[in-house]
Amino acid sequence: MRTTPIKRLTSLIAVTALAGVGLTLATSTAAHADTISSCTGQVLASWNPGLTNTAQNELVYVYGDYLACVVNGTAEQVTTHLTNVSYSNVSCTSLATSGSGDLTIYYPDGSTSHASVSTTISLNLLGEVVQVASGTIDTGSYVGSTVTETNVLANLSTTACASSNGVQGESGESVLVMT
Repeated sequence: MRTTPIKRLTSLIAVTALAGVGLTLATSTAAHADTISSCTGQVLASWNPGLTNTAQNELVYVYGDYLACVVNGTAEQVTTHLTNVSYSNVSCTSLATSGSGDLTIYYPDGSTSHASVSTTISLNLLGEVVQVASGTIDTGSYVGSTVTETNVLANLSTTACASSNGVQGESGESVLVMT
């Protein structure tokens, strides 16, 4: 049977396309192995005691909800708890400092990851509170992976900052990345 140049070209294109699909799938699988790609969510932060205009030591707890994180190539809901974050000598007007805490990530299958994290907190040019927590997973799923949670919280209420109770909590946007 004689093969025409058109059939050879069509066959070559088909084989090349299949090889490309296979290479793309292999690359995608490798790129998503044991990773959470960058995903966005909502966070709620609480200050203890309430953040005021007077400098004091603060404990901060942040609860995050990420509805569409890609975990190993599958979209899943992931939640986080950033706890025991301690900042020294901070106020509504002076938030440029660092601290440490614990970040726990909760997966839909019931498994978790934990990292001891270093944190920074500051006010950006828009007056929003920016908190970044980063560390290495030390127990649970994905041990050895690095994780970063970046939280951008709403502007601090000047009225609440001036009150004796201070700012008790704030909500905002967040990005979670684990590689």
